Amino acid sequence: MTRLLFATDFHGNLFGYEAFLDRAAAEAVDAAVLGGDLLPFPPRGGNRVEGQIRFVEEALGPLLRKFHAEYPSIRVFGILGNDDWSCCMPLLEALEPEGAFFPIHMRSLPLDATRRIAGYGCVPLTP
Repeated sequence: MTRLLFATDFHGNLFGYEAFLDRAAAEAVDAAVLGGDLLPFPPRGGNRVEGQIRFVEEALGPLLRKFHAEYPSIRVFGILGNDDWSCCMPLLEALEPEGAFFPIHMRSLPLDATRRIAGYGCVPLTP
């Protein structure tokens, strides 16, 4: 039996990500799935893209890399949500060759020997 842990709407809450990944490790799940709205709400005014890019580069990416190094058997799948900027997707896609994150937007990836996981984010260019 494949065990999954699913969460959504962290909106850049690093404590929430840490608790989610800690729970995935404690429960020894096979996969952790992030269902969208991963990144911080863009602030009003100023550069509304920069904060989300910085969050992926400086917080989420390093956290996912660390988690993968400690728990390589637990794969983390995810998809962007309507409050995430699509320009951040290449940053998340760059984590896949390392095994730290598997984007599922418009993809079907093996979940186990008999099942697959797929997604469609329907993310506009901007929230």
